Amino acid sequence: MNDGSSSKPASLALQAGYALDVSDGAGAQRLDVRSPDGKVCLSITIGPDGPRVELSAASLSISARGAIELEGESVKLASRGDMVLKTGGDLVVEAEKAIEMTAFEAKIAATTGDLMLEANDDVRVDGERIRLN
Repeated sequence: MNDGSSSKPASLALQAGYALDVSDGAGAQRLDVRSPDGKVCLSITIGPDGPRVELSAASLSISARGAIELEGESVKLASRGDMVLKTGGDLVVEAEKAIEMTAFEAKIAATTGDLMLEANDDVRVDGERIRLN
């Protein structure tokens, strides 16, 4: 039982210099995988609010034959380089509030079909020059 005090972590040496540390304290249990340089690359903390998983890796690949779902109070995807969204089917983006896009330059191309803009209210086009056809 945990009485609120911290206990010394139990450690198990793994292959290639990695280590598995298990600790119990401050109302939570924690499992850490440490790389040979001592940095935590995987951490699982189980506390009163449920499990928390943190992963730091050189690369990450997730593959599933079925659906992959991400859900949370908020979701953020960030890339220090390029980001690509690609699908073999339709891409649907829905928001109950506004969608805002900001870029240095933007291009929308419908390669074999129509481009349709529809608004319940005004459609505004603002630019230094507006070229139609």
